[in-house]
Amino acid sequence: PPLWLLFLWMYFSSVTFLVLEKLLDRSWKAFLYGVYSLPGSYYLVSKLGIVEFGEPFVLALIVNGTVGGLVLMICHKMLYSYFKRN
Repeated sequence: PPLWLLFLWMYFSSVTFLVLEKLLDRSWKAFLYGVYSLPGSYYLVSKLGIVEFGEPFVLALIVNGTVGGLVLMICHKMLYSYFKRN
């Protein structure tokens, strides 16, 4: 994926923590949020021609969802520990 898209997801993870703190009080919820939201957004931007997926398409969505969930969970853990200390 393009670098700007990775940074955009890092931003989304911080917004998710700040806005949905009560909903995503556990890291596994952040993981599930990433698993379900990332493939959908990638699918939409692929239809706009911004990102192209490899074949098989479903496998690409599964990999993107898993990686996105892990990234969102790690960012959530980092932000959660930072804001709980301060």
